Amino acid sequence: MSKIKESIESAFSDSDIERVDKNIESIKASLVSTNQQFARYTILLFVSLFSYHLVLIGQSEEITMLGLKLGSKDFIAKWFLIVPSILLLMQSLAGYLRVYQQESIEWLLAKYRKNEYESGLYRAAFPTSHILSLDLMKRLGTDISPKLIDIPATIIAFASVWLPSLYIIGAYVYCIDVYRGDWQIIVSLVISMFIIWQKTLIVRRSQEI
Repeated sequence: MSKIKESIESAFSDSDIERVDKNIESIKASLVSTNQQFARYTILLFVSLFSYHLVLIGQSEEITMLGLKLGSKDFIAKWFLIVPSILLLMQSLAGYLRVYQQESIEWLLAKYRKNEYESGLYRAAFPTSHILSLDLMKRLGTDISPKLIDIPATIIAFASVWLPSLYIIGAYVYCIDVYRGDWQIIVSLVISMFIIWQKTLIVRRSQEI
């Protein structure tokens, strides 16, 4: 993290305030796009898992997603979980980029716009998100509320990041039992678990920024 911070800060000199401001505005604009992309991946993730679940319990015979139509229940049960696993990975990558962009803005402000940074006013100009709201409530709250605010943050993180992973693992356990360890479900499991493992590493890296 320190190397990244030093690299960003060293890109400007004390006389480059105008360039610093332009780059901050550019990063903010990019952050809007990143937030939208994160939301899209999250929606697609839950739609894919819901569609898969309907097929698994026999309430649907096919999955139509992104213009593709899958109509074989066995194929869906054995292979489709790779799709939400990939969406989880894409979501975590967007989340990592979002954290990096926000921290980059803060690093630049802390060095070149110290008064604005210390006031915290710049946060009000960040693109709207639940993460920003939780962070502001934690910073501006009373002695009790910063501790309580960790609860909704944990719930949101569990629901959007970890619950889908747990569902995917549980669905594989169920399918392995139903298909008696069919080699296709085993291969699919290995692929999905590798992808989810990569997602976990990215989430951990984003927490280190």
